[in-house]
Amino acid sequence: MRPALAELRIEPIKRGGLRGRLFSWLVCKRLKWQSESMALDMRPGCERCDRDLPPDQPGALMCSFECTFCADCNETTFKGTCPNCGGALVPRPTRTGAALDNFPASTKRIYKPID
Repeated sequence: MRPALAELRIEPIKRGGLRGRLFSWLVCKRLKWQSESMALDMRPGCERCDRDLPPDQPGALMCSFECTFCADCNETTFKGTCPNCGGALVPRPTRTGAALDNFPASTKRIYKPID
């Protein structure tokens, strides 16, 4: 049987002086960096044909470097392989509701027509 949390009596780490303040500052910076960089960019358009790809709708594919393409370009040209890095193109997850409000999609368009 597991003990209740109150019974564990875990004491917080106390750091004083300049080293303690520096440690706290570094921890806060690290947590802030993690929360800012955690979400996908959700780029707004296909890199090949510049078709709009809304973040709340399916139909976009991406590779591990977040190169983003529409399903039509994938089916007709790429056949599941990213032309930029050679990685696999997989369906991009959708982002809706509060998640889209808290982590808005990117507005930066990348357009690289391939002939």
